[in-house]
Amino acid sequence: MAADPRALHWWLSQMRHSRGRWAGKPFDPRPWQSQFIADMFALRPDGRRRYREGLLGVARKSGKTTLTAGLALGLQVLEAEPGGQIVCAAAKKDQAKLLLKEATNMVAGSSIGGRRLSDFLVVRREGIHYPELDTWLKVVTADADMEQGLNPNVVIIDELHVVKQDLYEVLRTAQGAWEDPLLLSITTAGARKAGVCWDKYRAGSSAEMLMRWFEADEKLDIDDPRAWEQANPGYPEVPNERYLRGQLPPAIGEGAFMRYHLNRWTQLMERWLPAEDWNATARPPDIPEGCEVIVVIDAAQTNDTFAVTLMRKDEQGNPHALLKVFTAEKGKRIHEPDVEDYILAKAARHRVAKLVGDPAKVTLLAQRLAEHGLDWEPFHQHDRMLIASELLQKVVMDRTLRRGDDPVWDEQMSGTAVRETDRGVRISKAKSGGKNDAIITLAMGLGVLYGESEPEREHYFAVLGG
Repeated sequence: MAADPRALHWWLSQMRHSRGRWAGKPFDPRPWQSQFIADMFALRPDGRRRYREGLLGVARKSGKTTLTAGLALGLQVLEAEPGGQIVCAAAKKDQAKLLLKEATNMVAGSSIGGRRLSDFLVVRREGIHYPELDTWLKVVTADADMEQGLNPNVVIIDELHVVKQDLYEVLRTAQGAWEDPLLLSITTAGARKAGVCWDKYRAGSSAEMLMRWFEADEKLDIDDPRAWEQANPGYPEVPNERYLRGQLPPAIGEGAFMRYHLNRWTQLMERWLPAEDWNATARPPDIPEGCEVIVVIDAAQTNDTFAVTLMRKDEQGNPHALLKVFTAEKGKRIHEPDVEDYILAKAARHRVAKLVGDPAKVTLLAQRLAEHGLDWEPFHQHDRMLIASELLQKVVMDRTLRRGDDPVWDEQMSGTAVRETDRGVRISKAKSGGKNDAIITLAMGLGVLYGESEPEREHYFAVLGG
């Protein structure tokens, strides 16, 4: 039986925040959240759902993670579906862990009807169990083995804009055994106008799907508080004016501010790399076993990503790139043995001509790989990134690059800044501290593959103006 929206609203009002200045305080749904719950979970006269799918688009810092965790727990208990599964899906493992941690904290710190949640919800390694109905709340990611035992009556997708079509389809088709399933996506706008989230955004509400999308009018300037209010329904309390003013360029790039805080769809550094050209390079790379490759690394130690990109030129001289990104939990170091194992596994299947990167950042890893015959070619970004950046621009605008459709490419491109110099453009990390290790490896690899000869000048400045 589907959860009644009034019961679900009451449930959320009993949940407790676990982080920041609201830690320990009731969740207390805001008016916009209350209205969304009333609309999204409305029932027909026969008790079935009015909508089987929902899309909520709202800017960052609007409490999406807390709302997702509270809804997941409420649906686990209130749906009254014996043996049900509430699945929270995320594209990346760290975001999935954040969701599960928030739900776990709610179980530990919240009560409902005078009973502590921990009295009837059991936190286990594989998820949160409700023994009375034998229901589970589980978190899955794109790399999980979802062919085994996945049978969710409710799916909640976090940040749909980075979820691939195949993951979305697996989750949706897994609900086929239930009479009244629900699929709800809560997201911000994406970094490219393509993919399953963009398609649903364009389609809007229908008889089957409810969409609520908070975004700023494109006619309003990014520093106009009216724009902030449109995209942030909790403004000026969450987020507040001081926070948003502190995020304005040059603190972060204009495109990043529009996407994260105005919830507008952007086009990936449009003035440097036209979106249609970048999207055209998302074709699968062809890197067959036994071929000669270079392995390019851009390393970070904490609170960042560690990118490893396999690259080669085909017979026509066109570049192919295969990306693998390792992440570290907040405050922890990248687990370098995992990186080493991955590189050695690739070296066993391909002929590694060069291992490229800055060995000073990964001294021990460089030494261990050298023992296996993989010697480093240092790439000093300060001196060589200018031409490498121009090469990246050229192969994208010529559409000769093949780099696959891993959403990390798009995500990290949005964290990449472009600086104009007297000799051309140079990519670097955005002032916001966004991750761009993958894009750096791509540029470095192109610099090595093509010997860093000067590219044609036609692309240098024309696309950077106004």
